[in-house]
Amino acid sequence: MDKAMDLIKTKYLIYRISYEGISCRETPRFPVEAIRESVMNVIVHKDYSSGVSIQISMFSAYITFWNFGLLPED
Repeated sequence: MDKAMDLIKTKYLIYRISYEGISCRETPRFPVEAIRESVMNVIVHKDYSSGVSIQISMFSAYITFWNFGLLPED
């Protein structure tokens, strides 16, 4: 979980840069807590018996989280 979040934050997450006086402020394009919750959900709800990897795709306007699995039958 922590390794996935570190990778997302350092390599894939887009930051908006603004300046306050001489200080630079970086604000992530997407809320980090929302990404953390989504990563946790995709890990917890993964069907580990399938052998299929979790996929996280990041675009400029949205992020998709996908894992192989079916909803339980009624």
